[in-house]
Order: sequence, then C-alpha cells, then structure tokens
Amino acid sequence: MIVATAGHIDHGKTSLIKALTGVETDTLAEEQARGLSINLGYAHVTRSDGSLLSFIDVPGHHRFMNTMIAGIGGIDRALLVVAADDGPMPQTLEHLDVLELLGVSELTVAISKIDRVDTARIEAVRELIASVLARRGWTDPEYFLVSSVADQGIDTLKAHLMAASTQTLAIDENEGFRLSIDRRFNVKGRGLVVTGTASAGGVSIGDALVLQPSGIDLRVRGLRCHDQNVDTARSGQRIAINLAGRVELEGIERGDWLTSPNSIEPSSRLDVSFSLLPEAPFALKHIAPVKLYLGAKRVSGKLALVSTSKRRLEPSDECLAQLILDDKVSSMVGDRFVIRDHAETRVLGGGRVLDPNGPKQGKSRAGRLQWLSAMQITDHELALQELLQNDQVVDLERFWRSRNQMNLMPTPAHSHEFSVKDQTFAVSESYWKQACEQVSALLDDFHGHAPTQPGLRAPELINYCKPLLGTTLTQGVIVALAKAQSIKEKDGFIRTAAFASNEQAEAIPNWPEVEAALKQAGKEIPLIPELAVQSRLTQNQVSDALKVGVERGLLHRISPNRVALPQQLLWFANETIATEAAGFQLSVIELKTQFGLGRKLTIEVLEYFDRVKFTRRIGDKRIIVNDDNVLDRFKT
Repeated sequence: MIVATAGHIDHGKTSLIKALTGVETDTLAEEQARGLSINLGYAHVTRSDGSLLSFIDVPGHHRFMNTMIAGIGGIDRALLVVAADDGPMPQTLEHLDVLELLGVSELTVAISKIDRVDTARIEAVRELIASVLARRGWTDPEYFLVSSVADQGIDTLKAHLMAASTQTLAIDENEGFRLSIDRRFNVKGRGLVVTGTASAGGVSIGDALVLQPSGIDLRVRGLRCHDQNVDTARSGQRIAINLAGRVELEGIERGDWLTSPNSIEPSSRLDVSFSLLPEAPFALKHIAPVKLYLGAKRVSGKLALVSTSKRRLEPSDECLAQLILDDKVSSMVGDRFVIRDHAETRVLGGGRVLDPNGPKQGKSRAGRLQWLSAMQITDHELALQELLQNDQVVDLERFWRSRNQMNLMPTPAHSHEFSVKDQTFAVSESYWKQACEQVSALLDDFHGHAPTQPGLRAPELINYCKPLLGTTLTQGVIVALAKAQSIKEKDGFIRTAAFASNEQAEAIPNWPEVEAALKQAGKEIPLIPELAVQSRLTQNQVSDALKVGVERGLLHRISPNRVALPQQLLWFANETIATEAAGFQLSVIELKTQFGLGRKLTIEVLEYFDRVKFTRRIGDKRIIVNDDNVLDRFKT
C-alpha cells in the first residue's frame, strides 16, 4: 500500500515520515539546509509478513503544488498532517481539495507538534479539522496525536498504518500496464531509469512498452520495487524501470506515460465530467484558460463547457466539458484530473476523463452527450450496453482500448456486429434492422422517382443516409445487404434486387433501333455516326438513347465515340481469356488477329479493359488481373 502525506508547509510531514520509517526523504542539500521539501520523497517499512508499506512525502509550499499533485496520483491512502499550534492552514485546505478531486477516500489524520500546546488546543484543532473534512465527505477519519520531536504517538500511528496496509486491491488481468513518470535519470553502467507509481496492469523484465505521447517503442531491461531488484511489478507499487530503446534522458518529460503496446492514442482533446469546487474563488467562463494536472503531467489548455446552456460555471456547478490542450496527453476513461487557474495560484476543480480522444466538431450534439453520459458508468459492460440501447454505433476496439482493456470482450445480447475497413463495430439488433429497412426504402423511393436511372452510386447513397444513420453504419448496411443479395451493384450503381432495369428499356426513346443495330454489328462495334446510319436515326436521337443506356447500365462506353452492349464486351473478354490460356501473349498484334478486327478498335477495347481493371498493360503486352468480377459486369 502507498500512503502520501498532505498538509501545510512546516507542519512536520517530513519529520513524521522519518520517525515512522527511519528514512530522511529530503535528499537534496537545499532541502536539508532550508528544512523545506521541494521534490517528492520516498520511504518504506517492511511488515512482519515481508510486504511493504510505502510513503510518498510531498512538498507543502504552495509554489510546489504541481509536485504535490504529481506525487498524489495512484495512492491508496492519505496521511493528513496538521500542526496543533497552527491548525488547518491554506495548503491544508488546498491539499484536501486535491485529495477529494483525485478520489482518495481513505484518510488518516495526524495532529502533529502536540508537545507545543495544551490539551484544550489539541481538541479545538481536532474539531476544526473534523468540520473541514465533513464538508468534503470524510465523516469518520481516525485521528492520531503525535510529536516527532518527543516521540509521542508514533508507534500507535505506525501500527494503524501497518494494519491498514493489509488491504490489497484485485488486479484486472486484462488491463494494460500504465505508469506516469515522475522522475527520470541515468545510472552509470545501466543507462536510463524512470520512476513512478504503476496505476494499472503489470510489467515484467523483457516487456515491450511505449513512451507516450511521443510513441517511442521501448523495452524493460530491469525493474526495482522498494529498493529491491524484481522480475515483475504491478499496479499500486512504486517502480523504477531501467529502459532500453532509442530515447535519451532529454526525450522524456515528467508526466509522460509508459503504456502497454496498442494503447489508445494520445490526444489534445479530452471529453470530461467536470465540477467546480464550492470554494473556487471565481466562476469559469466558456473556453477559460486553465492548467490540467493528470497523473504527473501538467499542461496548459482551455476548458470548453459542453452540457450547459450557461456561458460560465459558478462554484459547485458541474457539467460535461472538453479540455482543449496545448500538447497531447495520454489518458484513459476514468482517469481523474485536477484543474488550476492558468496562473497556478488556486485549485479550481477536477473530474474524470470520459473520452481520451474527443472530437473537434459536434461535441455538444445530443447524440454526443448521450455517449458521454453512458461513459460515466464505471462498469465496462454496463456502459457498452447503455451505448447500444441509445442507438450508438460503437467502435469496439476503440471502446475497450479507451478503458485500458487489452482484449475485446463479448458484446451484450441483442446486439449486432459488423465490419467496415477491417474495424469491428456494434449496434443494437433493433437499430441494425431499422437501418437496413431505411437503406432499402430509400433505394425503393429512388427507383420510383427515377425509373430510367440505374441506381445510386455508393457515395450518393451514403450521403442520402448520413443524416439518419451516419457514414459507418450506412457502409456496413450496404455491405450486408449486398451479401444477402437484397441489393446489387453494377457499373458502380447500387440498386435493389427487385429493380429490373432491362424491363424498363422501352422507356428509353429509340432504344429498340439502337439495340438492334448494335446486335447486328456483332464484334464490329460501330462508331456513333455509323450507328446512327445503321439504326436509321438522327445523330441526336442516337446520342440521347446512348446517354440513357449508359446511365442505366445497358451500354458501356469504351471510347468517347463508341459504345458496346454487355454481350459484345463479354465476347471480347472470353476471347482474351482463351488467347492467354492457349499460351499466346496478349499483344495488340496477337489480339487483333484473334478478334479479327482492325488495330484501332482492338486498341479501344483493350484500353477499356485496362480501365475496368480486367487487364493491366506492361510495356506492349497485357496480363489478365481480374476475370470473375469483370465478366459479371458483362453478363446480361
């Protein structure tokens, strides 16, 4: 278990840790000379069963509040130290604000320097502390009266903390490893070492890790936990990691994260739930400049208010918000954070991360607010179920990765999975059925209003459906309906299976004459002026018929001045396949002979085959690259 101190400067935090552990946590000469903690200090004691109780000693001066917040993340219990002569002071209150915002529920109170005051003063201070704690939700903490100088109450406090340390939280084996770096240094003979408190998962020597937000791949060369070499370490422990990889000391900053590979990408936009402290000194406007503290990271940014119609938050107000940061940070759903004012003079509030990669646009739309509301549910499966019940389209890998789950879990009952571009999504069964019906109905409606048109191209169909279903779901439905043969695609046009374009041929003016002339021409496909003569029509009449015929998929334009029926192109395609199968090269000279045509028409046909990716030209030869799919286009 890890215990962190909290309290005002000069209230005896460091001396109390030394009395409990025998370790001086002020290691800098400046700290020892001034009696002022500047950096985080670390100490531990060994229990009778060999387990360890660790302490993090944080600075109490307001100038080092950022260091205090960096050290408090990931702790199990706080040890609030209040001097009996001073009582609660400004940093006492601010440290308590931080503990409350970071969700530290276990709190032990040590009233220090009791050798300096009488019993009445001690009791008065206890009452003051109890009043302050009750307003923040700590209603029944244990109090201990101590003096490090007179060695009073130390053993009793130590026994209490040792007993409390027997509580061990269960580890989620599916969680990826995460550690926010609070120190980094080089060790002679070993190289780069970083330290921090592991907040999730486990790590072993030889494991691959990623430094975030830079994305640099690293490997664990060695591990130390509480001054001992170990092979493995886990969440809730203070760890020193000896790293191997292409990174220098200057390439790592305090607050960078070490994570398991395939963790969700860092982002400069975090969607969050946020509350402004009741004691906040002022209201917060929309897009107010703030300082974010997340793990050991400190970064500037702006707070955009999302779920409120007000343009400012008053003290005690809560809302959904988006943090728009100056730099990318690594985070996960549920991570707690603290916000200070831009000048870093006061703690203003804090909350939880709801989406580590918030959108730039549409962050206050109703569907987005529904999403964020569901993401406030801490249980992963219940959160996913809530999203699906609200007709949300869920990227499953992103959902589970954003919650630091390395393996995808089964989707809830009454849900439907589908894939788009190698990504797996889920929706509720009812919403999937509704989407399929809407796409089919839209196509039916289109055919009813445009019976001479061959259908809609995929981008057009997606744009029609996008306002109702969104792009991803529409794409998934199109693929599923095509697989079920409810819709068909021909020449880039999507239509319902019931729509028979050939039955509508009579709706094309002069179509019988044009079709008869092309069929009679056979492989000798005429130029358009020749076709007008052969069909005994004017050139304008032929052009109008050809335009509609091409749109309907009844004709294929093989060159600007020549069109062909599907069966004509099918004959050429089969002859090309037979030529290659007989061992002949697919050259213009060879195919001109096989087709029994002139050079110009042969080249036009072959160039058309190249365009539709039936063949590919290599020098003055061609190869067949796709026969089955292209042949289907030419079958009537």
